[in-house]
Amino acid sequence: LGRRALAAGAVNWLAPTADGWCGDNTDGVGLVADLVRLLAATDRPLAGSRLLLIGAGGAARGVLGPLLDAAPAMLTIVNRDPQKAAALVRAAANRSDVPLASAVFETLADDFDIVVNATSASLDGAGLPLASRTLAGATLAYDLMYGAVPGPFLRQAGQAGATLVADGLGMLVEQAAESFRLWRGVRPDSGPVREALRSRLARDARGATHEG
Repeated sequence: LGRRALAAGAVNWLAPTADGWCGDNTDGVGLVADLVRLLAATDRPLAGSRLLLIGAGGAARGVLGPLLDAAPAMLTIVNRDPQKAAALVRAAANRSDVPLASAVFETLADDFDIVVNATSASLDGAGLPLASRTLAGATLAYDLMYGAVPGPFLRQAGQAGATLVADGLGMLVEQAAESFRLWRGVRPDSGPVREALRSRLARDARGATHEG
C-alpha cells in the first residue's frame, strides 16, 4: 500500500504488480487539487491558511493527509463526538508539523479561511451546528458531497457570509484524474469533464422539476 492509502485507511485505486497488487488513495489529492483551483480566483492560497475540517469519519481521514501536506498554518477538526476528533488528531500528529487541534461545535469560536465539510449531513438534508461567525470570514466553504443544487451546509455558509461555496464534484473529477495519472503516467485535463458533469446534473435537475 502507498503512504496515502495507509494514512487514509482505505484504498480506491488498484494496479497489478509483479508481486501482487499496489493500492493507493486519491481522494485527498483530488480535494486539494480542487481547493487550489477554486482559491486561485482569490488572494487566499491553501498554504498558510487556517483550515477547519468538519467530521472525523472515513471521509475526513481520507483527505486529512493531503490537506496537511498542503501546509496550512493550522488545522482544526471538529466533530459531534469529541473523542473521535481527538483520536484523528493523535493519529495524524506524528505525520506533520502543522499545528493540529480538535474541537466540539459548542466551543468553536475561531474564524477560519477554509471550511471543509467531510460529514454526510448533506445527504440527510441536515445542517450543522456551526455558529455564523465561524463561517462568516471564510474565503471558501467546501462540501465533499455534491448535487444539482447546493446542500444545507453550502446554503448555511453562503447565508453566513462565506466568500465562495463549492461542492465536491470537482474533487470527484480530480481524484479520477489522479487515478488516470497513476495508471497512464499522464494527467488529463479535468476542466471539460467537470463542466460536462455539472451540465448533466443541471439537466437532470430541470427534468426532475418538469416531471414534478
